[in-house]
Amino acid sequence: MFELNGQALEIAKVEGLRAAAVFFWMGSLLGGPRTDDLPPAEAKAYVRELADAWALWRTVVDRMSLEVRIETEARISLQRRFFGGHDVFFADVSQAWAEHVEMVERLVSLADAFAPGGGPQGRPRRSNGTAAGGSVTERVAERVTRLADDARVRAYEIMGDRPRAVAIVERRLVSDGR
Repeated sequence: MFELNGQALEIAKVEGLRAAAVFFWMGSLLGGPRTDDLPPAEAKAYVRELADAWALWRTVVDRMSLEVRIETEARISLQRRFFGGHDVFFADVSQAWAEHVEMVERLVSLADAFAPGGGPQGRPRRSNGTAAGGSVTERVAERVTRLADDARVRAYEIMGDRPRAVAIVERRLVSDGR
């Protein structure tokens, strides 16, 4: 339980800063020069550059949304498995996580508003359930394993059973090296 709270709070803090930066990035993209104010040759290059920038922005928003989904599904899976389905977040963590999720959802909503034909051009959003590094289901399973292992390592260290903690870390290092 403590490990889930600590991990969620850390992610909400770090990724919350990233989400804020993505909002500012969007403002920069929206606040650039108007193409009508540029000479035709520069305007054409600027439009291509701006489209590329929006596509990159959308990629970052998609990744943030996917990471929220993976983290949430992993936590729910662990709550079902080890805590009878009960929410394990402390009040402050629950609030920080909800604020982070809301910020990412706002970014997704803005990305959807900028769909082709309705505003800045970006690449189509990924919706097939796959992501870099495998399917969402595979990534959730990997995250569940990592969170459970982190909790076990912490528990073994507290109990003074370093050999078992080290064995988990060694197994992880070997599997990460595949």
